[in-house]
Amino acid sequence: SRPWLGKLCYCLGNSLHEKTKNKKKFRILVMIVAFVSVLLILVGVVGAAVSKRNGDPSNAATAASGDGGASQVGGGSGSDSGTAREQPTAAPTISPTSEPAPYIPGDLTVSKEGVLLSTGLDVRIIATSLERIRLADGTLTADKFHNRPDAGATFAIPRDYVELYDKYPGGYVYTSNAESSWDGGVGSIFFDGDHNVVDYKRVLSGATEWNCGGGKTPWQTWISCEEPMSYNRTGFIYEVDPFGRDTTPRRTVLGEGGGAYESFAYDVRDRSN
Repeated sequence: SRPWLGKLCYCLGNSLHEKTKNKKKFRILVMIVAFVSVLLILVGVVGAAVSKRNGDPSNAATAASGDGGASQVGGGSGSDSGTAREQPTAAPTISPTSEPAPYIPGDLTVSKEGVLLSTGLDVRIIATSLERIRLADGTLTADKFHNRPDAGATFAIPRDYVELYDKYPGGYVYTSNAESSWDGGVGSIFFDGDHNVVDYKRVLSGATEWNCGGGKTPWQTWISCEEPMSYNRTGFIYEVDPFGRDTTPRRTVLGEGGGAYESFAYDVRDRSN
C-alpha cells in the first residue's frame, strides 16, 4: 500500500553500497531502513482505520431524540460531512381509533329478514315477486315486481339521459332477469342518490321467457340469456336498455341459432375489436 517506501529503500541501499565497502555496516543500515519502513506502514494503516471510523458517513448512526428529532452519532452533522442524513419516519397523521370496527367480514352477528350478516352490515327488503313496490314517497308502483328474479347488475344514470339525471342526480338502477315461463323478461328498480326506491318498470317483456343469467356490457347495456326448461322452446340472447328508453326486444348475434343459454361475459383485452 506504500510503493514509494520500497523505492526509497532501494535508492538508499544503492547509495549506501556505493559509499561503503564494509558489508557488515551495509547490512545493518539496510535492516534499519527496512524496520523504519515497516513501522511507517503500520502507522499509516492504523491512522487510516481510525480516520474512517470517525469520519465515514456510512458509519454514522442516528438516534431519535426525545422531541421526535434526530441526533447524529459518530459522524457529526449532515452539514459538516456534506452528506444528507436519513430522517426518522414521521408519526402517523391519524391516531388509531378506540371505537370498535364498523365492519368485520365473516363475523356473522347480525340476523335480519332471514339473512345472517357480518358485523356492521344491514339489510332491507325493497321488492317481493309479484307484488307492487312501495316507493320512497309512500306510493306503490303501477307494475308488480317480476317473478323469480335472477341475475342482475347496477347501472348509474347517465348524464346524457338528461331528464332522469336531473331528476335523480347520483341515482342508479338495479336491473335483473325474471326466470319464469309465463312472466319472463327483465325489470329495473330505480334509486335516487340517497338509495331510496323511486320507480320500477319492465324493460323487456312479451316474447321472452326463462331469462336466467346475463351480464353488463362495457357500453352500459344489459344482456339477458334465455334458458328454456323445455325442448319445445328455443332460447335466445337479448340486449336491453336498463333504463327502459327502448323496450323493443333485440336479439344479439350471440346465440342467434337458438338454444339454452346460462349467462354472458365479455373480453375487452383488445378494445379495437
